[in-house]
Amino acid sequence: MVCVRVDNAAQAATLVRGPRAGGTEGLIRLNAEEVVVESDTGTLPVGIDGEHTVLPAPVVCRSAPGALRVRVPRHRPGTPRSAAETDWRRVTRLALERPLGDRGRHAETT
Repeated sequence: MVCVRVDNAAQAATLVRGPRAGGTEGLIRLNAEEVVVESDTGTLPVGIDGEHTVLPAPVVCRSAPGALRVRVPRHRPGTPRSAAETDWRRVTRLALERPLGDRGRHAETT
């Protein structure tokens, strides 16, 4: 979580210019699984993914590892030319959370 507090446009401009311009004042970085932001007012102005909104206080922020899924193009720069073959049966079983046998193979029974 990154928190910023500025009192005027000049402080905001200094903060945006970075540490060399003395732009670290008003910048707080926290590492925590959960952060609760309380206020003496009923709402708090916040920025979520670059969008301004107002949330009711207190605002509870939680970190959920693995919650963010990132999709990237298959043919992006830096990827190998030949992709490894996918074992779709194993992927399906993993998705359905069925136990796998030896090396992902089950003996079929009828």
